[in-house]
Amino acid sequence: MAREDKPQIFLTLETGESAFDRLAAALAAVFIPSVLLVPPAGQSFDQATTRQLVELAQSKGAAALLLDEPDLARQLKADGIHLPDGKDLNDRYQAARKTLGGGRIVGVQVSSRHDAMVLGEAGADYIAFGRLSSAEEAREKQLELIAWWAELFEVPCVALGSSTVDEAVTLARSGADFVEFRIASGISPANIADEVKSLSERLTKTPAE
Repeated sequence: MAREDKPQIFLTLETGESAFDRLAAALAAVFIPSVLLVPPAGQSFDQATTRQLVELAQSKGAAALLLDEPDLARQLKADGIHLPDGKDLNDRYQAARKTLGGGRIVGVQVSSRHDAMVLGEAGADYIAFGRLSSAEEAREKQLELIAWWAELFEVPCVALGSSTVDEAVTLARSGADFVEFRIASGISPANIADEVKSLSERLTKTPAE
């Protein structure tokens, strides 16, 4: 992943029922450079399903990432993993990098400037900033962190926490290189195609503030 002139879609998809059809619809609608696969809440990845989704994403030129499963990512030949924020993040990053090597993506989600700088220096392929709570102050802090990182550092920045086009555009204006668009489990493939087309069009017209 690299810094981009215009923000790009970072698609997040739950690997549950009809995931293949929903991902196929999104990838057929517009070019999406990165797809993050996450298991259904409270469940583990189903390997057969996840393999199909990885292969589908890669066939369309997208980097296929798994949530927090470096061993499975290596086994399925995924392009990398996304590490969520939490305890011992730097240690988890180092372990994942050892498992995957330098040729695959290891991105990390952080909640502070300190962790962002530590992981960026350690070699993370991207730094992701999420929203810590539903409070408006948390969104403001997220936007401030994204703008700070985008202005000072070369490692790509991912803005997390959007499941609507309007939310994604708001995050893009802060200077993020990639903006998460989370596909809700109940949305139909046809609606997914319309949503990602709309988002892609608006992102091409979205200057950073």
